[in-house]
Amino acid sequence: MCRGICKLIGLFIFLCCLGVFSLKAEVATRTTQWVGDTICVAFDFELSKHEKISSEPGGLDVVWHNAEVIDKVCEPSKATLTCKIRKTISDKPITYDVFYVICGDACEPRSVTGEIIPNGLLPESEVAKIFGESQNYTSLLYLVLMAFLGGLILNLMPCVFPIITLKIFSIAKIAGKSLHEIRKETGLFACGIFSVFFALGTLLHYLKETTPGIGWGFFMQEPSCVFSLMLVFLACALHFLGIYHFRIPNLSRNSRRTAGAFFSGVLSGIASSSCVGPFAGVALAGVVLGAEGIQSYALLFALGTGVALPYILLALFPNLMRRMPKPGAWLQIFQSFMGYAMLASTVWIFSILLSQLGADTAIKILLIVIAIIFLLNQLVHIRDTRLWKYVVVAGIISITAFGYIQTIPSTSEQIYWETYESSMFDEAKKKNKKIFLNFTADWCLNCKYNETIFGDEQIIEIFKKNEIVAIKCDWTKRDEKITSLLRRYNSISVPLYVLITDRNAQILPNILTKKDLIEAIEGHNEQN
Repeated sequence: MCRGICKLIGLFIFLCCLGVFSLKAEVATRTTQWVGDTICVAFDFELSKHEKISSEPGGLDVVWHNAEVIDKVCEPSKATLTCKIRKTISDKPITYDVFYVICGDACEPRSVTGEIIPNGLLPESEVAKIFGESQNYTSLLYLVLMAFLGGLILNLMPCVFPIITLKIFSIAKIAGKSLHEIRKETGLFACGIFSVFFALGTLLHYLKETTPGIGWGFFMQEPSCVFSLMLVFLACALHFLGIYHFRIPNLSRNSRRTAGAFFSGVLSGIASSSCVGPFAGVALAGVVLGAEGIQSYALLFALGTGVALPYILLALFPNLMRRMPKPGAWLQIFQSFMGYAMLASTVWIFSILLSQLGADTAIKILLIVIAIIFLLNQLVHIRDTRLWKYVVVAGIISITAFGYIQTIPSTSEQIYWETYESSMFDEAKKKNKKIFLNFTADWCLNCKYNETIFGDEQIIEIFKKNEIVAIKCDWTKRDEKITSLLRRYNSISVPLYVLITDRNAQILPNILTKKDLIEAIEGHNEQN
């Protein structure tokens, strides 16, 4: 009964997490007119009712290119950043990178880039009032204190919630052990957290010299890193749900437990470093924008100490563990619940890939994940030959490698698809340009299969050589304009492909092939 209720609760949380909230903020820029080589710029953040800009130092800042800052004032309470700048290179435009932390149900670091174009919308009277106010500068000790508090609060942030369950599970498993084992495993867990923060801090120290726009959580901007984290979360979910038990081979039971404690700390540190909560913006601003050398590491140490404090206390006072219930049937129920929590984390990570890579590539990633789960399940049930196990493992490695290839941004030339507008369509016809209409929808699997042809280098070259106007008629949502155009070609469904020339409109097969497309275009050229 309890197990069933726990699974239902876990499933409910998992379904709720399918609707992962997203914080949105638009940034509007206002400037004064030039006064010599100086100008004042204000960034206004258009927030919804439940959003705000972090008021902690580093929650709102800007990096300028080809300009130096004379003075600046951050007003997070008004969601405004105002800067007075001086141009340093006369023949180059001034560009900027704005870094800010937006908070709603959780806090997330964001950035926006742009170029200064004077528009005169910032009144001189407002400028005088803003820069007439004094600014308060915080000491390093204050920054360290805020970093510690920020790390402590990170343990309760929604983005770290699934990892909290992992921590509780790790603690519960060692509740009945000796004081030495409790100290050892909680200490290793804390070391895993510290190793992540120090590794990221060291990497940032070197990268910010060559990459001015880099910020905290930069690794979450790389699809390959996000894909790796998704696989780790998925592995945890499969392990806790009993679908596949991952073990480190050739290690004793004690060694596996030691490695598991450290790895749990590493995973906790990665999850904690991917989001920003109250006060944590202080440490991040100090590391990325201000502090150098030992100061930077002092802030990272304080932040990591805050995250690891509950486990440091358990290592120092292991008798606290005596009050926890001994491992038993309840732990199995909790493990099942935790599997759903980790599965929810996997969905959250997948939503990041969806926004980074687009729907088409994200669907490929999802199919790869399903294939990995299938092969892992086969690996569990294989009892006959070792050779077949090797084949399955090779398949898992190959499919995973293919997944990483999908996360590499494409640098090759692509067909530029214009969105259908009747005016643009009519203009292309007047100029006697060949038009290719691609009627498609995101829910149409045949459409998605056919669209792989448009990525072929030969097809791209043919479209370019013939100066074909490629128009995408997206029917994912109800659109009367697209419906009317479909009926013009005696169709009421997608996919539909139409090549329009100065002579006629040729309808291509629904299941499109590269040969069909080449013959349609080249055949028209031969007739001419």
